[in-house]
Amino acid sequence: MSYPMYFPPAPFDLNAAIRAGSLVDTAYDMYAQWQAQHKPRPEAFVWKPNSDLDLQFSASLWGEDRRLLLLASREPFAFVAWSAAGEVFLVFRGSESAEDWAVNVSAEQVDYALAPGYGRAHDGFYRVYSSMSAAVLAAVADGCARAGGAPALTVAGHSLGSALSTLAVPDLLAHLPMPLAATRISHYNLASPRTGDADFAAAYDANGVPTYRVVNAFDLVPAARAGPAYGCVHPRGAA
Repeated sequence: MSYPMYFPPAPFDLNAAIRAGSLVDTAYDMYAQWQAQHKPRPEAFVWKPNSDLDLQFSASLWGEDRRLLLLASREPFAFVAWSAAGEVFLVFRGSESAEDWAVNVSAEQVDYALAPGYGRAHDGFYRVYSSMSAAVLAAVADGCARAGGAPALTVAGHSLGSALSTLAVPDLLAHLPMPLAATRISHYNLASPRTGDADFAAAYDANGVPTYRVVNAFDLVPAARAGPAYGCVHPRGAA
């Protein structure tokens, strides 16, 4: 099945994409610090954000695969950052542990239950993101309030983190405690794997969030099927 060409409603911003990539590096460094501290529990983890950008940072946002216990422990996957200029960022890292790769191959589809009308999503990605949903919403709401209440919100991620960021967007649209019109959301995802079925892709395309899927043409992950029987697709808005 082929889709018509999608053009986001706002132009691609190279500087925004570069900032997103820089913050993804910060998310990976967050995991490296957790690993260097021998993977402590969330309450014992001391994270010092490593970023040259003039931002304030939330605490780490943690995810886990609760149903199959694929993750040996909760892992720090994301954070929220904000500036005095009214910018807010929600950023997710990609796969680092063997447990993360086990999540990647759990490719059956399940209902996306965090917002109505979004069809089905990759089982492993959805289980990790849904374990984080409440913490993500609370951290984004707090960051938006600290940035002035009507900020520009950029959602970003890399690889597995791009799948998580894609699943976060409908959740944010449905549950942020502020009018969508007052929150300018954009989504820059890097090397995203296929995340949802055709219904998810169609609903995502219709939600109005400018989304840019940045890929290396020689990277196998963005092009790979989620599974021979399931065929998850990425939103056209992320193409």
